Amino acid sequence: MVPVPVHPLNAMERTEIKINIISEQLGLSWAELARELQFGVDDINRIRVENPNSLLDQSSALLNLWACREGKRAKSKFNRAVDLLSFSHLNTVLFIYQYIKLLQV
Repeated sequence: MVPVPVHPLNAMERTEIKINIISEQLGLSWAELARELQFGVDDINRIRVENPNSLLDQSSALLNLWACREGKRAKSKFNRAVDLLSFSHLNTVLFIYQYIKLLQV
């Protein structure tokens, strides 16, 4: 068996993995989270129109838009949210919603 070379993930790949982990938990609640994150109706509707067939894609689009808006602050917020999800096994939308809402300071 030939070993497959493993390369470390770059920052963009790590962020994408974190977005996917959180997106999988949001489901239908992504739009509620969008409102709490101060996104307008136009943003929410644009996400729905651009991703009509997948809640996962809608959630990911929201989190990517939020990450762009937050800039470097988003990195530490994603890291903490994913760490807490992994550590506590609280894989619920309520947990994610409350955590991100607290970070809006």
